[in-house]
Amino acid sequence: MRSKTKKFTRNKPTSSVVPAKYRDRYHDGSCGDALAAQLHTHVTNDNGATDVARLKALAQLNGVWRASYAKLNAGLQRMTIGNRLRALDKS
Repeated sequence: MRSKTKKFTRNKPTSSVVPAKYRDRYHDGSCGDALAAQLHTHVTNDNGATDVARLKALAQLNGVWRASYAKLNAGLQRMTIGNRLRALDKS
């Protein structure tokens, strides 16, 4: 008798905007640089989730907040703000 269980592959569709080749590199949800570690320390709540209010306050203090970010989910806000902070660091 054949097993009726389905095999799941890593290539199954997801709702992520991040391509699989990058998602595999960043398995812990961050690129692992110093800024990612600092963001984690400052904007992660006791449950391990991103505190959007803290993230917004940090972004506003650094002049990188845009009102349009409020429409994004917490992960996209964190990624976008992190990238903008990295750009500031390079300038």
